[in-house]
Amino acid sequence: MLAVLDLLDQTCSMKTTTNHFYPTSRLLHTRETSEGDTDCCCSIEQGNKHKLRAHGIATVLSPEQESEVVRFVSDLREDCAPMPTLMLCTMVKEVANDAEVQSLSASRCWVDGFKARNKVSMKAATRQCQCSPAVLDRLAITFAVWLKRR
Repeated sequence: MLAVLDLLDQTCSMKTTTNHFYPTSRLLHTRETSEGDTDCCCSIEQGNKHKLRAHGIATVLSPEQESEVVRFVSDLREDCAPMPTLMLCTMVKEVANDAEVQSLSASRCWVDGFKARNKVSMKAATRQCQCSPAVLDRLAITFAVWLKRR
């Protein structure tokens, strides 16, 4: 016991003292606590739970429900309206509530997967659905003529 206290006085570190007198205790403790995890991961029952779905299949909404959301997004995008993620999440939660799906959270990861599965982009191209300067000039002239007639 005195040797332990002497070493503690010399090093001023409990970690160094413990490692000097008990170098393998932490490793054994780690093995004992993680032994159940290792057995669980290596068991036969766990091996059949990987990749039950084909690539690109949604886990929560049915394909019909997802296509409804895709139509909603496409309609907005055709009108050149921006499609914020919050609006998409709100629409998806609405569809999920109508279908009585409780486990859908519409998280960022779900939204990313939705975009990848359906090849949907939420961003608008620059100057998309805007008139060219030549068209704007013609509109201005037409409007000026209309004003003079009044």
